[in-house]
Amino acid sequence: MNNRRKTDQMTEKGQKSLVMIAAGGSGGHIVPGLSIAHELHKKGFDVVFLGVPPKFVEFVKARGCDVISLPTPQYLKGGLLGKISAIWAMGKAVLKSMLLYQKYHPSVVVGMGGFTSVAAIIAAKLSGVPAMVHEQNVLPGRANKFVAKLVDKIMLSFEKSKGFFSASVLSDKFIVTGYPLRTEVLDMMANPVPEKEADTDKINLVITGGSMGSTILSDVAYQAVCKLPKALREQLAVTHQARPADCEKVEKAYKEASVLATVHHFFDDLPERMQEGHLLVSRSGMGSVAEAAAFKLPSILIPHRLADNHQLYNAQVLSEVGGALLVEEPEYTVENMVQILEKLIADKQQLKKMSEKAFKALDYTASQKAADAILELADVDMMHQKAQMID
Repeated sequence: MNNRRKTDQMTEKGQKSLVMIAAGGSGGHIVPGLSIAHELHKKGFDVVFLGVPPKFVEFVKARGCDVISLPTPQYLKGGLLGKISAIWAMGKAVLKSMLLYQKYHPSVVVGMGGFTSVAAIIAAKLSGVPAMVHEQNVLPGRANKFVAKLVDKIMLSFEKSKGFFSASVLSDKFIVTGYPLRTEVLDMMANPVPEKEADTDKINLVITGGSMGSTILSDVAYQAVCKLPKALREQLAVTHQARPADCEKVEKAYKEASVLATVHHFFDDLPERMQEGHLLVSRSGMGSVAEAAAFKLPSILIPHRLADNHQLYNAQVLSEVGGALLVEEPEYTVENMVQILEKLIADKQQLKKMSEKAFKALDYTASQKAADAILELADVDMMHQKAQMID
């Protein structure tokens, strides 16, 4: 109780309140968390990230947020020793989180997914700190499903996600905020590219398989492009992100097929290239799906066949409204892709229709809605604590 009283007193004196965001595992958790943090900063809150993997620490700090490391718990696997190791790391992460809450008195703890966020949420529950999670994908991750009964609120990117949680999770916990796009993309949306809408035959084709590329996606895509009729190949300007080991091979194939192409293993300006694009070939991580929608970029989405198949559900966000074509891996062949590309490249009106449908699939105020939900939980808890103090 004393810790919570101190938080109230700090707020009453006009000092900034604190939100802690736990985002372990991948950029897919961290980037949306940073978008929410940006909105919280605008509302006068400090934000500290917990459990960020080392490779993302400077990235987070550069965006105005402090970072505190946590022991990294893993999913329980790998036999008895692996399970013992995972439980031990989880226990250490929970204990460190509790000590941090005692020291810094956060108003709210937010989990963005990953098992580091599980430790942060368990610690919040044990410490009496309000807690909530944000689920970015349509199909909820194991971490968020695990803590669903512990948190006060569950923020969702999509209404459909409610059906994947346990029926015992109270329905009034859910808040549909939408997917928080990174602030750089939101800023770019305010400045569309005039040349993209120009009535020309030019088609900017973007092919990407993630930060390090995907061999399956890359190989099928470039071979299909090179087998298109010459008249269609001449319309293309290709941006192709391939694995480092594949770049030379892919670049040579494009050159031999007289296709104008830029091939690299990583593009610093990929968002700009997507904004200028007319067609995207990509995996369907939620970040890629959301940015395709934001940039009005029609897409051919090939979900990665992961254990829970969550990329399939992500791809359906755009395919079900007509903003993308969903091609599952068994059907992702050179022959099928030649037919799909030939049809789309030859029909700019169809691409334009797909772009408008994709854009309408998302809510672009998601970061603000998530920040408002966090502040509302902080206010509710503050009022509750003050009432207890009066009593």
